[in-house]
Amino acid sequence: MSTIVFAYDGSTHGDWVARYAIRLARASEAGLEVVHVDDGATADALIESRLVHLREVAAALGVEVSLRSLPAPTTGGVARLLDAAVPTGAGRIIVSGLRARKSSRGLLRGTVSDQLLRFGNHDVLAIRVVSPALLGHARHILLSLSQNPRAADRAGQFLRLFAPELTHLSLLTVMSPRLGRLSSPTSGDLRSLRARGTYYLRSVEARLRGALSPLELAFDPHGAVSSDWSTEITRYAARARAELMLVGSTDRTLAGQWVFGNPLERVLRDAVCDVAIFRRKKRALP
Repeated sequence: MSTIVFAYDGSTHGDWVARYAIRLARASEAGLEVVHVDDGATADALIESRLVHLREVAAALGVEVSLRSLPAPTTGGVARLLDAAVPTGAGRIIVSGLRARKSSRGLLRGTVSDQLLRFGNHDVLAIRVVSPALLGHARHILLSLSQNPRAADRAGQFLRLFAPELTHLSLLTVMSPRLGRLSSPTSGDLRSLRARGTYYLRSVEARLRGALSPLELAFDPHGAVSSDWSTEITRYAARARAELMLVGSTDRTLAGQWVFGNPLERVLRDAVCDVAIFRRKKRALP
């Protein structure tokens, strides 16, 4: 059982992300902890009215809400404050938002969510809402997976929180044609790569069916071949009509100083559906 800790920033986008946080908390059966940093960006009266509404929405779904307000940090920034304020023990997932900014800094790079993902001290789910009318009720999820054997297990903890309302789960893995001797792949090579990707996803499907039992889901595994997985996933999400993309992040995908060349930034920018970027906390070295 996981406790959902929602980092609420008082924005309209934060209200949209709150819908997801409430539904995830209902699935976890552990209540919802709302943490707000009072940085003066939003008037206190507006924050209070929004929090009242958040409680009302949660109560309608049978979710109990606890609120913690933190003063603005004098040093270290909001992300460091939130990171320190949430206990590092197992069983907590920090949910935060990824909203558009007026500057050209991108949707992820340099945000509080970006920093929380990078710290690696907690399980983090950073959500970008494109379809607020969905109200956080995603019934069709596209799960993007690398070929790492642990990728499905890393996603499983987050996927289980969405599971009670799921009806359709699309699985996508993107095989790069630039593997070993396949720098100039033939059509046969490409077919072989697609087949390997689909075979891998069939094994993932079998594990997920067991993990999500007794829930009956429609599965749609798809192995693709592309040297640009961010473009492939956004295209496939549109083609499959997914309501939410669930995408894992790593040190490699979060690294770098560039913005618009970053694959996660491209996914967030081009997605026609909601996007949730997740990361499991780093394991402590023995």
